[in-house]
Amino acid sequence: MHGRKYAKKICFLAIILLQLLFFSFEKESYSLLFDKWTEQQIVSFLESNPNRAHFSRLFRLGGFRKGIEVGVADGRFSEHILRDNRFISGFEWTLIEPYPNDELNNRFNAKTSKGTWVTDGLLNNLKLIFHNNFSMDEVLEDLLPLEEYDFIYLDGDHSYQGVKNEIPFYWRRVKKCGVLAGHDYCNHGEQSLVCNGCDNVPTCQNYTEFGMANGKGSGMVKNQNGVVKAVQEWIVTNNDSRITLHHTLEDFTRESLLSSGMDYDLIITSTRNPSWYVVKPC
Repeated sequence: MHGRKYAKKICFLAIILLQLLFFSFEKESYSLLFDKWTEQQIVSFLESNPNRAHFSRLFRLGGFRKGIEVGVADGRFSEHILRDNRFISGFEWTLIEPYPNDELNNRFNAKTSKGTWVTDGLLNNLKLIFHNNFSMDEVLEDLLPLEEYDFIYLDGDHSYQGVKNEIPFYWRRVKKCGVLAGHDYCNHGEQSLVCNGCDNVPTCQNYTEFGMANGKGSGMVKNQNGVVKAVQEWIVTNNDSRITLHHTLEDFTRESLLSSGMDYDLIITSTRNPSWYVVKPC
């Protein structure tokens, strides 16, 4: 009799333990299953999911934990990153934005620490850092440690000189096996330089429905060859055969993002300009 009672207690405790493990597994969004991805795993994943929306899964699935967005605008892309990784442990996200607009302040006001990101619980399980600075402000030299970040996304200054200045500065802050990426990698058919991955530059397309609704018109997107040139020159000047330039395609639809549990309205911008990315040798 006592043996049966003891067995029942063991079974009951085992069920409770399994439920707790399942809950923890769900909260961690599978991150406990993965060590940090290798370059091959990162590139393979992004080639299978060639949209910047899937950069967020480098955290959720690929073991990344610390990231930066430089040039936050209204905060929709950062909100996507935060929502997609709200349950992983040890997550830190840094925003660098010199001119927070009303929409970003509604999401998160750095002066008051209030906003929808707070009320929606997006900041409950992570560390959010906000630097009210330009991308190359001297103070950031000390605020951003070297080889500290798994992922850095450049989306502020899209001029040739701006991108040319930013890349080496932020590259030094990327960890080994980390990713440096940036927006607006497209042009109107200009000649590419000769380097690993510099061929087949995407052609800029027309403005999206979101862009037209926000006053961008219906024509072709402004030429971003300054970005392309700055990135490719850095690859050539860096002269490291281990580094290959990659880019996204931005061929997502509302349905494809929904199937991945992502919000189209946070991802779509005025353009479908691809993003470039490089992985720091491991």
